[in-house]
Amino acid sequence: MSFSTDIALDDLTPATHTYSQISLEGGKSIRNDATRDLGTPRSLIISHTANGSGMNATDRHLIRLNDVQEDTGSDTNAVLSGSVYLVIEKPRRIITDAMISSMVEQMVDFLTAANLAKILNGEP
Repeated sequence: MSFSTDIALDDLTPATHTYSQISLEGGKSIRNDATRDLGTPRSLIISHTANGSGMNATDRHLIRLNDVQEDTGSDTNAVLSGSVYLVIEKPRRIITDAMISSMVEQMVDFLTAANLAKILNGEP
């Protein structure tokens, strides 16, 4: 079972961003927000890798959002990128899908606006 070609995600404004698949290779897909040009893309990347072998085999799943912006207010017109990652590492034994789901729910609960402000402020 795979994701649909397009994935719609809401932000805080509230606006919906539709990420359309532009690349699918092996265990990695890349989707771009069609409302953005190629010079300043907003992208969603989903990838899967396997690490280790035998009793130590682990699956790693990455979900990444990138937002590229051009700094038109400077003399250099620098292109800057912000990213948010979610990495799930799951050993193929002992740790269950239900345990991973529980940890993801706890992470979502933790990421309130107040806690995110503290994180971005560098608070431990």
